[in-house]
Amino acid sequence: MKRPIYIIGIPFLIFVLGFSIHLGNRSNDRSDSTDIKPALGFPEEIQKILNNSCLDCHTADGMSEDAKEELNFTDWYEYEDSEKISLLEDICEEMGEREMPPRKYINNHPDSKPDDEQIKKVCEWTKEETKKIME
Repeated sequence: MKRPIYIIGIPFLIFVLGFSIHLGNRSNDRSDSTDIKPALGFPEEIQKILNNSCLDCHTADGMSEDAKEELNFTDWYEYEDSEKISLLEDICEEMGEREMPPRKYINNHPDSKPDDEQIKKVCEWTKEETKKIME
């Protein structure tokens, strides 16, 4: 009679143990991640900054419809060159003026606020990318 308990109990314990291990391996520190979705082929350092400060909203899976309409990194390679140049200028300008990420987002995700050095690197990168596109 105890046999049915083992048949049900052992798979249940394996499931709970596996789920616990999965949760234990998850990292909440987005800033250390170089993996962004989509994989944009941008320099690693730029990808880290965008992943930490921009991609929660500016991708197909992003949380803001308005943000996706303005700039959707998921569609980056589908944009025309002239549109990319305009978006690159906007990225530098918005970050440089501390408009992006927005204060509301930073209040909820304080680690997402880029520092001066990160903003400088992003702006340098946007200028380099613009030059490449224009060649």
